[in-house]
Formats: sequence, C-alpha cells, structure tokens
Amino acid sequence: MDNAAALSLLTGGQLSRICDAAFAVLERTGVRFADPRILDEFAERGARIEAERGRVHFPRALVEWVLSAVTRTFALYSREGDRVEIGRPHVRFSNSTYDVWVLDYETGQRHRSTLAHVEQFVRLGDALDDIDILGAQVVPQDVPEPMRQIRAAQALLKHTTKPFVMNLLNVEEGETVLAMVEAASTGTLRERPRLFVLFCPDSPLRYEACVTDVMRLAVGRGVPVGIGPCPVLGASAPVTLAGALVQTVAEALAGLAFAKLLDERCLAYLGATPFAMAPHGNLLMAAPECYLISAGFAQVCRHLGLPNSFSCTHTDSKLPTMQTGYEKAMGLTLAALSFSPLVQVPAILDDGATTSLQQLVIEAEMAGAARRLLRGLSPSDETLALDVIHEGAAAGNLVAHDHTVAHLRSEFWRPAVLHRGTREQAESGQSTVEKNAVERVKHLLAIHSPLPLTAAAERELDKLVGRAEQQAV
Repeated sequence: MDNAAALSLLTGGQLSRICDAAFAVLERTGVRFADPRILDEFAERGARIEAERGRVHFPRALVEWVLSAVTRTFALYSREGDRVEIGRPHVRFSNSTYDVWVLDYETGQRHRSTLAHVEQFVRLGDALDDIDILGAQVVPQDVPEPMRQIRAAQALLKHTTKPFVMNLLNVEEGETVLAMVEAASTGTLRERPRLFVLFCPDSPLRYEACVTDVMRLAVGRGVPVGIGPCPVLGASAPVTLAGALVQTVAEALAGLAFAKLLDERCLAYLGATPFAMAPHGNLLMAAPECYLISAGFAQVCRHLGLPNSFSCTHTDSKLPTMQTGYEKAMGLTLAALSFSPLVQVPAILDDGATTSLQQLVIEAEMAGAARRLLRGLSPSDETLALDVIHEGAAAGNLVAHDHTVAHLRSEFWRPAVLHRGTREQAESGQSTVEKNAVERVKHLLAIHSPLPLTAAAERELDKLVGRAEQQAV
C-alpha cells in the first residue's frame, strides 16, 4: 500500500515544532522512572539524572541515537512460522482490548466475561480474515486474578494460529506466558516472535517499576513491545490538543529509549490512546479531539520513521446505536488515511467496558472496507480503460463488456454483514446489520475449527499452566 498520500493534519513547520517541543520536554522536564537501576543505566548513556526525584533528563543526542536505532519494519509469525510484516507500507488490523462485560448475541443480555467468552472470541477472530493480529478481547473473570492472563494466553495459543498481543502484569506471570508461547510456536521468541507485549506509562511522564520490570523481561527475551501512553486531557495531560500531543510523544519516546537501552536490537512500535473528561465525570474515548491527537501522533511517528499503532473504533455510546456507528467510522477513517502500520479495531462499547461477538464481526468488516480504501484507484492503462469507454459510448452500456467481467469481482469490496438489499427487505427485518452479524457469528463458530496444537505442545502448555496454578495458591 503506497502511503505517499497519507493524511497530514500538521504542516511541515507545525510537525517540526511538535517534535522539537517533545524533545524539549524530555530534556528539560524529564521522565520519572521508579526503578533506581534505570537511573544508573541512563546515566551511562549520557542522560542527566535527578536521583532524589528519580527523574531522567534526555539530551537531544540521546533521543537522536534512539531514533537512529529503530527497526522500521519487522515481522511477527504465525504458529506455523508464516511471516506477518509489520511497518510501512503494510497496514495490519488487530482487535486488542480487555473488556469485562459481554452482550450475549442470542439474548442481548449483558454478562460478566468468562474464560468461555475468551475462547469464543479467539476462535471467531481466527476465522475472520480481516483480523491479522488477535487479542483476548475480554478478561476471564471466572478465573482467579493471578491466572487470568495465563489462561487467556492458553486460549490464544490453542484456538488461533495467528500472531497475538497481550498485556503482562508482572514478571512471574510474564515468565509463564513467554514459556507457553515458545512451547507452542515454531522457533524461539527472538527468532520468530509470535506476540507483542503492550506497556503503558503513567501520565504525566512516569514509568512505574511494575511496567519497566516486565518490559525488561520482554525485551530481554526478544519479544516486540508496544508502548502506548493513555493521557487524559485536562487531568494527566494538558487540555490543549497540541500540548497533549507533545506530552504523549515525549512519554512514548522515553519508553522506546528504555527499550533500546536494554537491547539496541529490540523491536518496538508506539501508540497513543487519548481520553477526554466528560461533563458527568466519565472518560470519553471517541471524542473528535481524541482522534485528532491519535492522528497527529501517527503523523509524528511517520515523520520520525517509527512504526505506530492507531486504536480507532472507539465509542462513548453505552448501547449499539447510530452513535456507535458514526464514532467508530470517524476513527477508522482517520486511522486508515494515516497509513498506520497497526490499526486496532477493538470492538468495544460502553467506554471500553463491554463488547460482543457480533461487534467483532462488524468491525472486521469495517477493517475490510478500510483495506479497500487503502488500495485506492490504481490508475494504469488497463484501469483507465480508454478503449472500453470508447466502445461503451458506441454500444450504449458496458454491462456485458469483457472488461466489466474481468474486473467486477476484484474492483469491488463485498461485505457479508452490511445490508445492501431492498427497502422491502429492510422494512420486514429480513436483513439488518445486527441480524446479519449474529447470523455470521453463529455460522463461523459452527463451521470454523482452528488448527489444533500438537499433542506434545498441548501437554507442555498444560504442565506450565498447572505449575502456575500451584504457585498462585
């Protein structure tokens, strides 16, 4: 996909000013790291340290070294060792999120998420061709808390061959999960990484030890990392969009610097999920201001040569409504036109608390539509069709022309869920997006069987999970 025409919200001068401001924040204000070991490690790289405040001040030369060491394109791998290229010009779609409520696709009732829901979401995601990288989607709340991520990882390893993404909350949990991934995949984590591990600093400008400890583990094992600040405008970041963007870039670059400090070869991408305060005190995810910051962040990353993600199909609607559709479409359009290498379509509702299987199907279809947008018009002698236009003018139509027959299927994207039928069908309720999505969920869960693990790999997973359960008691 050619990103020469990627969306640019910032002019060249504005972009340089944002970057210079972020570098100034890193040098003047610095970033607090709670782990004192990190202060010494950064000092050896030429950073100025305020030991009493645990703060690292990054000289511009250090930031420029970090940027020069970035790997701009790399690969994740499927269970069988197939490459999924990450980085421009590729655009990949992921459904990564961690919701706690699920709308039942048959009754419409809301239920606490369970391990069975995790397994359903993973099986469904494995069947959806437009989702390239999977997440667990929900938190298995029927599992004791120390085992939730481990059980989610087991479900991902058993029920999909695709690469996936996870959060890891502590080193002990991380050790088990990474051992599980290696046991169920082809090659070592460093040779053929199967997953991303996500990390989020605490705004403003802080990295707690629980975050950097797990980052140290992941980077040390060769696992690619995603670093994604989640600033709240007017609370943990400036209320002005430009100021919030500057702080977000600084926080992300500080995390990238720490990853490169641990291992210059490390693979990483940067993301941002901004929030705004609502009048009722809750947080907004889909306000246009939040999406503008994400789009500006994507442009900064493109300018600096950094792989980035764009989490985009958010909604502040509490129920599936027209608001849900237009908020998600607004974000997805910006994400697609930014040509971000990773586009997250998290299939969330209710401020990120609720999800549903049918929403995942709908958003996979939205990802398919975005892929078609990204293909563009592709002018060539064949597609410009000058002879065809000439012949069509003489014949009066082009319905039966060989050119129409040759290109009709490849030129048009065909949805499985959207209603494109008659008004009569819509009025009778025969075909609606909601009904079609539910039917597609039922169909895919009934017919799709993910490729099973080998018996040896499954035994090793069971052994690792059993050991973790004994330690958690």
